[in-house]
Amino acid sequence: MKRFLSVVTLSLVAALFAFAQFGCAGPQPATSTNTNMATPAPTPDKAAIERELLRIENDFARVLKEHDGEAIRRVEADDIAEIIRTDARQGGD
Repeated sequence: MKRFLSVVTLSLVAALFAFAQFGCAGPQPATSTNTNMATPAPTPDKAAIERELLRIENDFARVLKEHDGEAIRRVEADDIAEIIRTDARQGGD
């Protein structure tokens, strides 16, 4: 009898715990009526981006040859970090 009472008590506790964890709420609606939802940004023109990158890449040899600092400033980021070699070799190699 004690064993039966223990099993029933444990079953009730487990059931109460399960209801407390999962609740009795129904499924959430698939669509939202929130008017403050973020809207996706417009899709960028991928072809225009690719053309600009190819133009920069193809023009880079001329920029390096002519030491065109203004063209480099247009391309590189404002916060670019320069890498300084700290090994024993010095010079332009």
